[in-house]
Amino acid sequence: MLAVPISALFAATIPVEVILAAGVVVLVGLAAGGVGLWRMFGAGPRRNRAYQRAREHLAKGEWEPARARIEEIKLLGVSTPEWQGRINNLEGECRRAAGDQLLAERKFEEALEHHLAAAKLLNTSPTEARDRILEGMVSELRTRVAGSPDERTVKLAQRILQMQPQHAEASFWLGLLHIKLNRSDQAQVALRTAAEVERKSVEPALYLGMLLLREGKAKDGLRYLAEANKNAPNSVLVSWQLGMGLVVSGGDSSLAVRALQKAVGPEGLPKLSKNPERFWLEALPEGSYIGKLAGKQTFVCPILGSNVSGMLRQAKLALGQALFRLERTIESVAVLQDLLNDGEPTVAVLRALGIALCKLDRFDDAYAHLRAAYEQDASKSPLTACYLAWAAIRAKPSKPEDRPANVKWAVRVLADLAIPPENEPVRLASHVYSEARKVGVTVPVEDLARLCGAILTLNLVETPAATMIDLLSATAPQMVRPPHAYLYGWIAVQTGFRGEKDESLLLQVLQHEGLARDYCSQRNWDLQQVERLFLERWAESHQGFPEALGPDYPGRCEKFLLEHARKQEQTGNVEGARATVELLRRLTPPTAATFDRTARLAYVRGDIDEAIRILTDWCTQLSSEPTPRIRLAAIEQDRGRTDEARQHLQTALGLVSGARLATVALFGARLALRANRTDEALALVERCLEAAPGNAEALWLKAALCWRLQAVDSLRALAPQMERSAATDPRFYYMAAVCFIVADDIDAARTAARRVSMENGWQADGHHLMGVLHWRRGDFPGAASRLEAALQTPEHACLEHTKLILGRVRWEQGSTAEAAQLWTQLSSEARQRWSIEPVLGGAAYLAGVQSLRDGNAPAAADLLSRARELGCRERQLPLLHERAMVQAARDSLAKT
Repeated sequence: MLAVPISALFAATIPVEVILAAGVVVLVGLAAGGVGLWRMFGAGPRRNRAYQRAREHLAKGEWEPARARIEEIKLLGVSTPEWQGRINNLEGECRRAAGDQLLAERKFEEALEHHLAAAKLLNTSPTEARDRILEGMVSELRTRVAGSPDERTVKLAQRILQMQPQHAEASFWLGLLHIKLNRSDQAQVALRTAAEVERKSVEPALYLGMLLLREGKAKDGLRYLAEANKNAPNSVLVSWQLGMGLVVSGGDSSLAVRALQKAVGPEGLPKLSKNPERFWLEALPEGSYIGKLAGKQTFVCPILGSNVSGMLRQAKLALGQALFRLERTIESVAVLQDLLNDGEPTVAVLRALGIALCKLDRFDDAYAHLRAAYEQDASKSPLTACYLAWAAIRAKPSKPEDRPANVKWAVRVLADLAIPPENEPVRLASHVYSEARKVGVTVPVEDLARLCGAILTLNLVETPAATMIDLLSATAPQMVRPPHAYLYGWIAVQTGFRGEKDESLLLQVLQHEGLARDYCSQRNWDLQQVERLFLERWAESHQGFPEALGPDYPGRCEKFLLEHARKQEQTGNVEGARATVELLRRLTPPTAATFDRTARLAYVRGDIDEAIRILTDWCTQLSSEPTPRIRLAAIEQDRGRTDEARQHLQTALGLVSGARLATVALFGARLALRANRTDEALALVERCLEAAPGNAEALWLKAALCWRLQAVDSLRALAPQMERSAATDPRFYYMAAVCFIVADDIDAARTAARRVSMENGWQADGHHLMGVLHWRRGDFPGAASRLEAALQTPEHACLEHTKLILGRVRWEQGSTAEAAQLWTQLSSEARQRWSIEPVLGGAAYLAGVQSLRDGNAPAAADLLSRARELGCRERQLPLLHERAMVQAARDSLAKT
């Protein structure tokens, strides 16, 4: 069979148009099949389908399927930047959704990882992402703190701080967690960090202050509470804690009262206690850490608790205590009584009320409250026991005869009590034991010794302390230690206390003087005052010094008292010095030193009669002593009783001889000179020189007296003695020069005068002497030079004699005017003494004539006027005087 091609067959039977149309249809079919296959299996469509499904999963919150589709897209590949951006955004949203879900599940580390990845993909801030996680972690931390916190909670807080070290709230909650777990040191570190990071936040400073106060660090605690009060001045919680802190630490009670009155006022804790659920929200400023927690959960404070009514009671108790410290005791009692009436009678309230009532002397009421407090107090507080015992002895007994029984009961309350070394308990116990001593109730020695030990620890310088030491010495002297005696002695000095065993206790101080000195110096106590007190009290009932202090004590004591008296004198305490010497006089046998010192002190303070009495007593008891006679002579001389003074002096001279006679006679000569009894003074000086021929002072004094008496022969006779004597006193050499001049021994006189010129303050006198020597030799220029030099010191003793001699020199030189001027300057007494008055008028006349000749009319008129005044009888004097005056007037007019 012949094979025929199909095409030929179709060509033979089917038209060409039909064949072409069929081909087109076949081609279109083939193309459509290819597109369908591409849509089903092509990369682009698959990427689009995966992207859409990922979006649908995210919309449903299914981040894990969404993330799987994203991975599928990444496997298919991203062909364009546009698709890369779409995929990054999609993955970022997916990771953020994952982070949100994990954050809700409290899986913070995974949530942080997803959020940080999302921030990178979405090109957003990683800080915002981290803050979002931190916010969730802090919210979880608050929830756990409100619940039952454990180590996991601590680690959460620490993780927050690891992520953000300066997170103040996390540090605060960490501090509270440590408080709950009894880790005080770590709590302080965390709270201090929070307070330093966020200084305006209230809670860190508040809780750190409360914690430090409970740890006994009052100063730092108050500083932080003050800072909290500054940040939240309207917070009654802060005011309460600040007031409490001031009370507990013994701070400013006035400030404490103001703070606590604010806390317990109507708008304070009482108002907040009506709605305890909102206490923490309203007690602290808005936005506080605790407020954020308390707004969602119940907060129980690890320090204050959650009993708001109890907080109010604590605040009122603190207010009562603060008022008590301010001595506003009546107000304190009112607050405490109100507190007691409104609530349970706690030990603290009963004790505080009882103590306040004791201060008001309401001991009967105080006793009831204190006994109730004492019986409830399992610890048997020493303060409660001491106040209870004190109230028992001060309360009014049912019958007077019951008083000893009450005191005995009080002593039993204090039996075996470990009294702390604090002022208040020690004082109270001392009062109780003092009362027991008065009524004859025996105090157990062991209790008394314990109390005295506490007194020593305190160094309590008060009368009750001395009373207890004295009681111990009387009851059990073998238990008294030297420090007890030292403290007793200083209390006796400060308060004047004098107990039954005063003498033995003070004696014990001096018997251990070395130890006592060290003990007292460490406490700035003056042991010498204790010794002085002992001696005064000893002298009241004993003669002489205590033998128990040894044979060398009298000498040491006498030296000590005399030195003490001297220091008192130097500081102006004359009365104290007199008392010191009087004490020494009572302790020792009569001695010249004590009599002399006592009399001198009486004289210095102006008690002349007392001084005379002491000196007279000295004369009576020590009749061979010349000193009191000499002192009496001086005093009587000052009083103008010359005869009595002379009698005492003569008696003293009869008691001495030799050098001492010379001293007494010379003293008598001075007294006679003060009374202007020159002859008597000269006689006493000569008696001095009989006993001591070379006495320089007596020699110059005799020369001066001879000069006053114009005894020229005696002056001349003294010259050899003045030459032989060795002296340093310029007065001696001055009078020696005078004696040598009278004796015409010019060389010796010049030597003495030069010696005078060498002494400071005596130069003018030396020039005067040298001028006189030059004048006597006829050396008028030399005399004038020396005498002019002497006149340069206008106040020296020989001023008028210098003018007299210089006038004579000028006269000899022919300068009559200068001579007349010098002589007219002399006093009338000097002119009469040196016989210048008769010639002075003539000298003035001659000087006036000379001035007139020299053409000096004013000087001539002045001199001639003086000549007329001095009684010059020259006939031409009136005429010449008028001529001089006229010429002087003409000269004056010519000059104008």
